[in-house]
Amino acid sequence: MFTWPTVELTDYEKKFVRVYKDEKFPGVLRRTYEVFFNTVADPLTPGLEAVKLRGQVQIARRSRVFALSFAGQLGAWRLKIETASGEQMTPKPAQADGYPVVSSMLAGSSWNALAALGAQPMVGGVNTVGANPVSMFFGSATEGPMLIDPNWELSPNETLIFEGTAIPNQASDEFPQVDPPQQLLAIAVHVWEFPGMDGKSKRMGAGPQIKNG
Repeated sequence: MFTWPTVELTDYEKKFVRVYKDEKFPGVLRRTYEVFFNTVADPLTPGLEAVKLRGQVQIARRSRVFALSFAGQLGAWRLKIETASGEQMTPKPAQADGYPVVSSMLAGSSWNALAALGAQPMVGGVNTVGANPVSMFFGSATEGPMLIDPNWELSPNETLIFEGTAIPNQASDEFPQVDPPQQLLAIAVHVWEFPGMDGKSKRMGAGPQIKNG
């Protein structure tokens, strides 16, 4: 069984929080946020009414992103992650033809639309032949998340931007009369949040707590 990492506080963070809440300090909060992409607008399916190729996570508190987990056609998406201030979390090497394919960022996933094996088939379009409708409906998921060490540290209200680029479907390119299949990608962003470090608490810097009266 996969074990999630435990939060390790820096000396500076210990001036504001503890791993668990006590009489003096608030506890660290574990939160998960979702970003979802799809390539085909489907007015009859809730959540898929419009094409979505971009999403963001903005957290009011100071936070640390410690893992990402994925589901969908992992081998059919390139992923760019950056902050609103321009810091690149998935940098693109000068010689690369694009941002990383999601399956290449993870262990245990062999699907890759750029390789001979191709992307994992999904229900719909030309990809239904020989597919199990249950297991193939949403593509694939990994056994464990992509752990981020060192964590991505985000200031209060910093925006983390996700931009997906779907890799063209080979069958649709060869046979233009075939409608492009729906390509889905769900990203779970796993975060530790630090109460009292948002600049709005009554604790000044790392100093003593201000008391009224």
